[in-house]
Amino acid sequence: MAFRYDMFGASHKGHVRTRNEDSWWTDPTAGLAVVADGMGGHPAGADASAVAVRAFVDAVGSDTVASGPDRGGTMAQGVIAAHQGIRSAVDVEPTHEGMGTTLTAARLCPSGRMMFAHVGDSRLYRLRSGELRAITRDHTWVAEAVETGQIAPSAAATHPMSHVLTQAVGIDAAPEPDVGEDDVRDGDLLLLCSDGLTGPVADDEIRSVLCEALGDDSLDEAPARLIAAALTRGGPDNITAVVIRAVGSSNGASTSTDHPDPVG
Repeated sequence: MAFRYDMFGASHKGHVRTRNEDSWWTDPTAGLAVVADGMGGHPAGADASAVAVRAFVDAVGSDTVASGPDRGGTMAQGVIAAHQGIRSAVDVEPTHEGMGTTLTAARLCPSGRMMFAHVGDSRLYRLRSGELRAITRDHTWVAEAVETGQIAPSAAATHPMSHVLTQAVGIDAAPEPDVGEDDVRDGDLLLLCSDGLTGPVADDEIRSVLCEALGDDSLDEAPARLIAAALTRGGPDNITAVVIRAVGSSNGASTSTDHPDPVG
C-alpha cells in the first residue's frame, strides 16, 4: 500500500508574548514536517527557530535521502546542520550569542515508514484508533527528574524548573538528538507541536480535538482548534500545531498548508 500525507498547520503568538518565536514547515511531497520553538528570553529566538528549520530542511529535504539506507542518521545530521546554522548566524552577529531553539521533525515515506528527530520540549504525537501516544520525550530537567524518580509525575507540571531544557539546538555544544523510526498505518494522525500547546492543554483534550476533527472530516481546522484551546487557557506562550493524516492509497495527491520558507 502506498501512502500519501495530508498536512495542516497553524501558529499563534499567544496572549502574553509580544512576538511569535515558533517556526514551522511542511512539505507533503517530501513527507517532511518540522516545528521549532525559539527559546523565549534569549536573543533572537525567532531568528534561531527560522534558521534551524531552514538548515534542517536543506539537509534532509531530498527524496533521494529519504529512501537511503541511513535514514535515521540523515535525520540526526539534519539536526546538526540546524545547530551549525545557528552557530554560523552567531558568528555573523555576536550579540545573538545564546539564541537557541527546540526542533522536532518527522519524515514520512510512501512505504508507510516514519523517521523522526527531536531536541527540546516540542513534541510528536500519534493518534491511532482513538489512542494518543507521545512519540518523543521532553528534554527538560523535570522530565528527566521524573524518569529517575527524583520528583513525582504529579508535581511535574507546576515545578519551577518545568521549562528548563537539558538540550537545545544552537546552544553551546552540539545536541544529541533523539532519532527513531516507526510504522505508519492508514488513518493515523500525527501531531507536531510546541509547548505552548502542551503546557496549558492536557493530552486528553488534545486527543478529543483530534478525534472530533477526524470524525467530522475537518482536519484542516484541527490546528486552529488546538490553538483555540490553548488561548482559552490564557495562551501564555507561542502556540504551533501541525497535523498530518496518513492515507493509504494507490493514487491521489496530498493536501497541505505547506510553506517554502519557515513560518513563524
